[in-house]
Amino acid sequence: MNLLTAADAVDPPDPPPEAYSLNTQLDASASPLPVARDYLEALSAWLNHAYLNNTGPIGHLITERARGIDVLLQGLWRHFGLDECDQLALIAVGGYGRAELHPHSDIDLLILADVEA
Repeated sequence: MNLLTAADAVDPPDPPPEAYSLNTQLDASASPLPVARDYLEALSAWLNHAYLNNTGPIGHLITERARGIDVLLQGLWRHFGLDECDQLALIAVGGYGRAELHPHSDIDLLILADVEA
């Protein structure tokens, strides 16, 4: 994990890609893992820079971290074709479900399936 120092605060890093760009990268990649890793690194660098430069309230950064994970998970869900399955739902729970994702927090997910017993 890369930690930023005050010296890194001079030039802001590029923000993580938005959903359209991430989906394009996932579609073009043989494996989604490097794309996801690069996205998470960009998200962390962007949030760390915002924190070090005091660009807004901490609550906004916590919400933006959750939003960034939303973009990644939705892209991966789509990449694997799970968005075509009407019997599955991906649900965020816990702090992530409340859009309160702190650094180093776990990401609690529930995959709900509609199956007949």
